[in-house]
Amino acid sequence: MRCFGIALTLLVACLATANVARATTFTYSNYSVTNEQGISIVKPQDIDAGAGQIVLQGTKADAGTTLMAWCLDLYDTLEGNKRNQSYTYTVGALTTAGAGGANPSLSLTQIGEIGGLILEGDSLLANATNHSSKLVSAAIQIAIWTIEYGNNFKLSFWNDGNLTTLAASYVADIENGVWGLDYGVDLLSGHGNQTLAFIDPNFSNPATPIPGTLGLFGGGLALLALAGWRKRRKQPRAAEMIGIRA
Repeated sequence: MRCFGIALTLLVACLATANVARATTFTYSNYSVTNEQGISIVKPQDIDAGAGQIVLQGTKADAGTTLMAWCLDLYDTLEGNKRNQSYTYTVGALTTAGAGGANPSLSLTQIGEIGGLILEGDSLLANATNHSSKLVSAAIQIAIWTIEYGNNFKLSFWNDGNLTTLAASYVADIENGVWGLDYGVDLLSGHGNQTLAFIDPNFSNPATPIPGTLGLFGGGLALLALAGWRKRRKQPRAAEMIGIRA
């Protein structure tokens, strides 16, 4: 059982560090922001923005599909429904390279924390029933930026005094293990300079480990099996020695 526990730990680590196979697109024609809150950011960019969960309305092949996403770029110029135009994103996996462009590179822990915040944010907003939930959307978005940019992220204005307190509590929840991590974060990119993140197992292919990762895991199991066999071989000899000494 002990060897199995170690093997399971190795498998989780391999899956967490594996490259993932995802290649698809998402096309939308309109969008909305859930309970958008106005904020001013001074670091790493000096901009005024609206913070909250972004809901993309699918069109063409994605007609009838809505996708809940979150901003990684701090500032994205999303396009609304203009003369029936549509806008297509490329869907890939968020990796340690980050969101690209001027965005920072990320550690695996940061990716997992961003994923955990996305899952919890989507769940909280899907089940929101009272007025206090209006801050959840913006607070999750601010928490994602805080994890992504660290000390390089700073606000100068927010239109509700409770917003940053709630965002800080979400950051604490994800960093202290109250909320679980999720490494399967998808990245929307390719339309202008927009880079959004989402998790939707019903939309894209699940993460799959590359063959090299599976080989590494298989090799680890073989070493564990050999260690267990050698230990069993030694035990009878120890018993024989004890018998001789008696």
